[in-house]
Amino acid sequence: MTKLLIFDFDGVIISGSNQGYFTCYHKALESVGIVLEPEDERKKILEKWGKGYKIQIEYLLNQHQDLIPKALESYEKCYYSPLFEANIKLIKGADTSLQKLSEKYNLAIASGMMTKTLEKYLNQFNIKKHFKYVLSSDEIKNPEDKKPSPFMLNMVLKHFQEHNKNAVYIGDGPGDVEMAVNAEIEPIVVLTGHLSEEETKNLGVKKIIKDINYLEDVLG
Repeated sequence: MTKLLIFDFDGVIISGSNQGYFTCYHKALESVGIVLEPEDERKKILEKWGKGYKIQIEYLLNQHQDLIPKALESYEKCYYSPLFEANIKLIKGADTSLQKLSEKYNLAIASGMMTKTLEKYLNQFNIKKHFKYVLSSDEIKNPEDKKPSPFMLNMVLKHFQEHNKNAVYIGDGPGDVEMAVNAEIEPIVVLTGHLSEEETKNLGVKKIIKDINYLEDVLG
């Protein structure tokens, strides 16, 4: 029986942030003179998605270690600028849906977004009240414990003293699915982020929904 709903944040509860990340990673590479084909750049970024921007930049510039400090500086400048925030919106209807869900289930967040920024948007959209526990990837110090490691989800389970069979993880990307599977938690994928329905099915996910407003329809 489902008792605990654990959410990713980017692409699940808010939209537009994923494009913000891609923009800032592109700006970081551009600032140090590295130009990749758009599809190659996107693919490389997705390979380390959710592990934090420092790991991501180090991976993108693994052949150019001397360029990493400048690229990190450029990324941070972009991240805290209107370039990142320009298209960020709360998924339509999310506030109402989260309120209804919180009356029946425990709600938590396990996100790759940095704590400061996550708190900002939770407060900006007035939805922090719906969640009993919020965990960000920058609270996880060991890089090996970041997505797709089950570490974050296990921390949430421990906080609620809940069995993994009574929890689901709602995400939008391959790393979210992999993390859920590694934690032996059922994944639910929303189509408001990285994955198409076909791509999600190819990952073996059985529960696929248009957005979080349809979540209760697939909960057991």
